Amino acid sequence: MKIRVPALFAALIAFNQPVAAQQVPASLTLDRAVELARANNPGFLQTRNDGALADWNVRQAWGRLMPSASANAGVSWQGPGEQQFGTITLGDLGFTDQPSYYSSSYGLNLSYSVDWASINGIGESKAQRVATLDGIGVAEADLVARVTTAYVDVLRRDDAVRIAEAQLENAEFNLRLA
Repeated sequence: MKIRVPALFAALIAFNQPVAAQQVPASLTLDRAVELARANNPGFLQTRNDGALADWNVRQAWGRLMPSASANAGVSWQGPGEQQFGTITLGDLGFTDQPSYYSSSYGLNLSYSVDWASINGIGESKAQRVATLDGIGVAEADLVARVTTAYVDVLRRDDAVRIAEAQLENAEFNLRLA
């Protein structure tokens, strides 16, 4: 079933979109109206975006159970000459000809720790994700209900206009007869 859509109904569907971004179709089905509302309603889009955040929170909770690792390396060089350690010069002690040398260091650190908060965090984040997904479902049902109500109101108004036009036509016909 297709109907003509007044500008007011298109504004209800778009919900706070800039006027330049709205495109009002010539006719609109209820399914298309709901689809447009899902794609353009900022409040619903914000709620739906929370689902992705909830998924990331679950991944982060699992990540807390992973071990941590780090690696480091270093290289140093010291040229020939007198070495000083504080106020002592090695040249004064008979070590006059110091060769140059290179040194390097390497390290690999691996650590793993588990606590109750990390273990319990997985269950909590999964429960919060379920609650978030339920909230998205509620927001979507509310959006569909509001769009359906607005759609039915427009159908009623169109029918009221048609009835008024028919009554006017009948009245004009009766006037001509009289």
